Amino acid sequence: MRITRRGLLKGAVAGGAATLPVRVAAQGDEPPGPVARYIENIARRPQRGGEFAFRASRGMQGNRAEARTFAYRSDDLTITGLACLPVGQGGGPWPVAVVNHGYFPFNQYDSGYDTLRELIFFASNGYFAIAPDYRNYAGSDAGENQLEPGYVYDVRNLLDALRFVAPADSGRVGMLGHSMGGGITQGVIVTTSGQVRAASLYGTVSGDETDNYTQRRTVWAAQASPGGTREADRVTARYGTPDAIPEAYRRLSPINYLDRVDCPVQIHHSVADAVCPFSWAEKLRDAFDAAGKPVELVTYRGQPHSFQGAGWQQFADANLAFFDRYVKGAQ
Repeated sequence: MRITRRGLLKGAVAGGAATLPVRVAAQGDEPPGPVARYIENIARRPQRGGEFAFRASRGMQGNRAEARTFAYRSDDLTITGLACLPVGQGGGPWPVAVVNHGYFPFNQYDSGYDTLRELIFFASNGYFAIAPDYRNYAGSDAGENQLEPGYVYDVRNLLDALRFVAPADSGRVGMLGHSMGGGITQGVIVTTSGQVRAASLYGTVSGDETDNYTQRRTVWAAQASPGGTREADRVTARYGTPDAIPEAYRRLSPINYLDRVDCPVQIHHSVADAVCPFSWAEKLRDAFDAAGKPVELVTYRGQPHSFQGAGWQQFADANLAFFDRYVKGAQ
């Protein structure tokens, strides 16, 4: 495996949560499309998270981390997930690593899928590591996620709920997202302010929703897991394709709102990724550069979409160094 880097990470922006300045649309001012998913409308939506509670221990994971299931309120829904807490590393509160999982058919997912390695790794190195399941997954309530960006709501609301979690230092939060979780992470960092100190995008989907639309109907359809639950494309059925509503897709796409990002970003992507093309990582890196935002692209060769072996360890170590600098070391 060979790793190359481009871009200089500058200082993280400190400060508490704030409401982003967004233009309020006049009646009839929105282009046709799933209006609730437009980035400026997500940013305008209040974060409503709370009632966080641990449910059960899943025992020690090695000798420096304990796994626990949890639940919290996201708007009117209960969202479940898995967390790992440091053991033998003081009593906290610890800096937080939020880990956002990638896509699974609903009937082929359980808490910790696609995140357990990262949760154990971060907790073993002094972080309160937490992975929300999102609505519709595992023990979470069912909720809308096509005509509204429900998964982004759930992660934004988790950031709000962290204020009430004793082991968590909600002023020091880093966020890592894999694949679909990378897209969710992009949605969070362009619609919040002062809440995420550093963000890492791992094998991420595109920041341009037109790319994701095309991939969903071609490559991802061919790669779909046999026996997995399928979802109808209700956005296309109701509003049309990107060709029919190009302005709507522009307003759905985080890549067009990177000027709002207030934290440094790393992008980890394999040239050999057969799920999310490497060109998407380059496109996103170039867009961050154009917006004048601190970004670093870490390139891996020969790794699949979910890194394995030495490649995963290199990825984990790079993320730990990144989070230690901008999250754990934040003032």
